[in-house]
Amino acid sequence: MKKNNLGLKPKKTIKTINRVVDLQYKKIIKFILKHGEKVKTPQDVDALTCFGTAPSLIYDFKNGVPIITERQLFIRGAIGEMCAFINGVQDFTIMKNEYSVPEPFWGPWTTMEKTKKVGAKKGCLGDGSYGPALAAFPIHKGKTYDQIANVIRMLSDEKLQHRRTIYVTSWIPYMNGWGQNQKTVVSPCHGNFHFRVISGYLDLISWHRSADILLGFPNDMISYIALFKMVESLTKLKARRLIFQFGDAHIYENQLSQAKAILKVETRIFPDLRIHNLKKNIRDYRANDFELIDYRPNNKIFIPSAI
Repeated sequence: MKKNNLGLKPKKTIKTINRVVDLQYKKIIKFILKHGEKVKTPQDVDALTCFGTAPSLIYDFKNGVPIITERQLFIRGAIGEMCAFINGVQDFTIMKNEYSVPEPFWGPWTTMEKTKKVGAKKGCLGDGSYGPALAAFPIHKGKTYDQIANVIRMLSDEKLQHRRTIYVTSWIPYMNGWGQNQKTVVSPCHGNFHFRVISGYLDLISWHRSADILLGFPNDMISYIALFKMVESLTKLKARRLIFQFGDAHIYENQLSQAKAILKVETRIFPDLRIHNLKKNIRDYRANDFELIDYRPNNKIFIPSAI
């Protein structure tokens, strides 16, 4: 079957008669445009920022998965990025070649000029980045701790799965924040997430320290949908609600015209993202193991980045 330009095989339409259009993404854009405070950024592009005040986005999977339809996204790349991170990968060459992560995701941030500043090899995100934190968090005496394996272990154990402690962090304090010992080209913008089993269902909160609402965040949404689906497949707990919460939610000034354009396009019902090739180990998943169903986005809208 021929692949479409989203990077996943096209699938037949499913019944979506009970789904309703979800406008939360547009509402957060409107909120930032109205309430955002103008701030300077390290990228030398001013931004409109809402710190701690942007509304949470709460998505029930009964209404489909929250892949925005206001503009077309490259689904495969965002899934591949999460698959790479949970495998501990920080080398962008590996991310591209083995996980289908596209060049624009990390290429501009992993040049020799940028990696040298944090003691990383060219093309690498650094020892304080997502992959090492999730799969090999550094602890005492040179040992590491596998946070992802612990999540699967706890959620698969009936005695442990109801605890409020199934929490993961991508933030290695002494390697991030551009203080004394910066060890990653970009301090993790997300990667703090919390699973909770309630009434037999699995919910997930994804907290975003820094959310580029127009460019990076829609891809991050896909990454956490994929993670949620992978965890569901291995624990047999039904994925129910995915909640996004924010520290600093912002729109860069060079994106304002695109933000206004997105508010004018039609919002359509959410699609489904399913796993068609089940694995026994979460680290065996790749983007090609997923199928996208009923995704009908609007046309591409180019969103400029701030590097």
